Amino acid sequence: MPRYSLTQTVAPAAEPITLDEAKLHLRVDSTDEDTLVTGLIKAAREMAEAYTRRQFITATFTAKYNNFPDSGGDICIPRTPLGSVSSITYTDSNGSARTLSTDVYEIISDDTESWVVLKPLQSWPSAQSGKRNGVVMTFTAGYGPASTDVPEAARSGMLMLIGHLYENRESVVTGTTATALPIATKALLDSVSVRGPA
Repeated sequence: MPRYSLTQTVAPAAEPITLDEAKLHLRVDSTDEDTLVTGLIKAAREMAEAYTRRQFITATFTAKYNNFPDSGGDICIPRTPLGSVSSITYTDSNGSARTLSTDVYEIISDDTESWVVLKPLQSWPSAQSGKRNGVVMTFTAGYGPASTDVPEAARSGMLMLIGHLYENRESVVTGTTATALPIATKALLDSVSVRGPA
């Protein structure tokens, strides 16, 4: 499988947990800490997505590869659940920009992983040798555009994590590794986690 870099080019339109839901869970009645709670929602979502290897709310991504797979191999789409692949473009051996025809490939996808695979009797084209990021795939991933599209286990895990971050705001920082997740939060997130190359 080719190595890749991944960039989120269109952010989710919402968070999996609303401010009101988080405040209700935290038993916060005033608006004094709205900025703090909003930040904790984002931090909890980022930690939960990193741990589960899932995209909760639909977003658009660009994955860049140096070349196509060798020997007719498959291309792993590095976020799940997949929405759709908008395009695959590449720089050909002459240095010209090309869009890969959908006659060449198809998408194989399930709840845990998605792949771009060759159709029968097709082969990957030749990308320009030595060019970095010569193959670019644009795709969407996520459970849907609304918080209610996200599995309840993931939302419940996020709420518990928000509570943990709120109570330990001096000792837990944004970007803490997934190993710092509380046990109960891990148990909830494990039920929706991907254990694979995504």
